[in-house]
Amino acid sequence: MLLVAPVGIHRMLFRQHALPALVATAHKLTVCGITTFGAALVGVVLLIFSFVISPRVGLVAAVVAAALFCGLSLLATILRLRHRIDDDPPPPQTTDD
Repeated sequence: MLLVAPVGIHRMLFRQHALPALVATAHKLTVCGITTFGAALVGVVLLIFSFVISPRVGLVAAVVAAALFCGLSLLATILRLRHRIDDDPPPPQTTDD
């Protein structure tokens, strides 16, 4: 639901020309949705490995899955910040002659 909510918010706010609020809200909901999805995936890994092999292996697999999810999330954040494109253009350079 969190991943689909930005569509409804877009429909409500687009005609009101509230683009900054739209983008900020959609971003927060998407991050929450991806985090919830990651937690659900870790839970599924825990459940399946615990049932098929053993609870101890399930716990280890869940920890590995959580570490992988967090590591990839951190890597994506670092790459995004490293290649950040500023929204504001640089100020024009003036020469005082």
